[in-house]
Amino acid sequence: MNIVLEGDDLNNAQIEIKNLDTNLTTTNTSTSAKNYTVLLLSPGNYEITATATGFGDANKKFSVRHMTMEMNAKYDEKNNKILITVTSDGNGLENATISVKTPKNLLGQYITNATGEAIFGAICEEGNYTVTVEKIHYETKQQIVEVKRQNFEWIWMIAIIVIVLLVITLIYLMLKKKRLNKGHESANEIHESKLG
Repeated sequence: MNIVLEGDDLNNAQIEIKNLDTNLTTTNTSTSAKNYTVLLLSPGNYEITATATGFGDANKKFSVRHMTMEMNAKYDEKNNKILITVTSDGNGLENATISVKTPKNLLGQYITNATGEAIFGAICEEGNYTVTVEKIHYETKQQIVEVKRQNFEWIWMIAIIVIVLLVITLIYLMLKKKRLNKGHESANEIHESKLG
């Protein structure tokens, strides 16, 4: 935040910023005749007072609010990962801290890239994963992502195919054995008729 001091010869003006919520006060001296820059302030209610020799005090109250961000975290079943996107005003939010807590309370931490994305690839079990995003001056967001692996479906399909193939093979072998036995019976009958 920039503060513009109006008037001549305002070098060395005392700038006092008081957080009205915590009563914490910081005091600095301006080095420019006209401008003073305030570093980032945490969200809260403030009062600023400017005092300069030969001038009266100037007071102003103001508030600093959390900036808003949105998070979208979803499970990518195909790749077995949680894909996380963080935005503010529709744009990707870079350098937001992402924490992912697994169902067994293990914690992984990531930083969003320039497009506001992060990938959690350490999924080792089904259950609820708690995804939290934090960034200074932004309101913290949290989302639960449910992981249900559906990979077992293809295992069942393979098992069913194998069972069907085994049944077909057994039927084939039984029919083949039956034909061979009939062939032997016919040969024995012919052999017996020649002998008799």
